[in-house]
Amino acid sequence: MLSERELTELRVVATRALPDRATVSRKERVSDGSLGYIDTWVPFAEGVPCRVDEDNDGRGGVVVGGQVSSIGELTIRLAYGVPVKEGDRVEVRINQRVRVFDVQRVVETSFATVTSARVTEVR
Repeated sequence: MLSERELTELRVVATRALPDRATVSRKERVSDGSLGYIDTWVPFAEGVPCRVDEDNDGRGGVVVGGQVSSIGELTIRLAYGVPVKEGDRVEVRINQRVRVFDVQRVVETSFATVTSARVTEVR
């Protein structure tokens, strides 16, 4: 069994292996300035180390707008401890392109070294 110190060290190493940066937002209802309300995405974590894993189950992808698009589920791995939850939105800059994902569920495991979430890409 790992000690808390060993697990913390593993989390540091795992975070270093996450090549991209994300902004995590949560939908909030805010005043529209005229007695009404609108829903808007409010960032609560920015510059979060992350990686997007495309889980195609060997099925490949489809071409959408001249780019290959995943047809399988996606997993985003974030630095451990980011308080992401179902319904949040994650924006990731990958090679000068911003991809936007909606969190479907958070994958929880014991001795986690990263925070993992199953997501769908917003098109």
